[in-house]
Amino acid sequence: MRSRKTDVLPLERPLLVWDGDCDFCKRCVLLWRRLVKQNVDDCPYQECSMQLDSVSSEQFARRVYLLEPGGNHLGGASAVYRSLASTRLRFLDRLYSKSHTFAAISETVYAFVARHRSVFSELLGALLPKKA
Repeated sequence: MRSRKTDVLPLERPLLVWDGDCDFCKRCVLLWRRLVKQNVDDCPYQECSMQLDSVSSEQFARRVYLLEPGGNHLGGASAVYRSLASTRLRFLDRLYSKSHTFAAISETVYAFVARHRSVFSELLGALLPKKA
């Protein structure tokens, strides 16, 4: 999903907003935090005290969103890759931006995983605890 501009609140760092009711999301956020260190903040959408006119609670429940300090926000695979831009995996964000094929495949895979979170949560269960 490409970025959209919104005037939500002044952010000092990017903010990743995710579904706090999703066990798969909780496990992924634990791994993600190890990668991004202190460069990106995160918050389950159920606990964030912010409003986005262009993103509903139902949309937050279906995909992760990255809110950037300049007011842009991205969703899905794009949000994940951009959130990793300060890590050794920054090439994924560049590849997503430069290759329409890679972006389309990434969003398709993201949507598939999102629709089957419980299965992927079980697969990750042996590797990562679910407490975030």
